[in-house]
This record gives sequence, C-alpha cells and structure tokens, in this order.
Amino acid sequence: MESIESVVEACCRELLGAMRREDPFDVQGRLVEDYGLSSLQLVTLVTTVCEETGLPLTALTERDIARMKTAGDIAAIVRGALQAVTPS
Repeated sequence: MESIESVVEACCRELLGAMRREDPFDVQGRLVEDYGLSSLQLVTLVTTVCEETGLPLTALTERDIARMKTAGDIAAIVRGALQAVTPS
C-alpha cells in the first residue's frame, strides 16, 4: 500500500494542476496561504484522501478538519484516524 504521505501529495498535486511532477512539494507548506487552495478545494482534498486510504469521512471530527493546515497535518490526522478505526 502507498504511504499516506504519498497519497496526500498526489492528491494535492492533482488539485494544484499546474505543479509539475518534478517540482518540489513542501508537506509543511500551508495549503491555503502558500498553495492558494480554496475552502472547496480543501474539502475535495480531504474527501479524496479519505477515499484513497479507505478512511470513512465520518471518522474525522470538525476539530480534525480545522487542524488540517498542511499536507503533513492531513497525513498525520488521517493516519491517527485510520489507526482508531482499524481493528488490531
């Protein structure tokens, strides 16, 4: 399985469109301020990441969503939520 970071980066790059594959991507760059994503794009990003990782969107809280400022934040929060919903 692809790493969560790879999934998040691929989804971000798809949304950003103009970024070439070889351009560096800063996982700690703020998605709104640094990359210019709109609120709708953020919702699309989180929804797509959830679909790609198998995480039910309902596993995320409003607080989780509010804390998703960077791609790194999204990966960490999704990883934690996946661990919480996946039986050991």
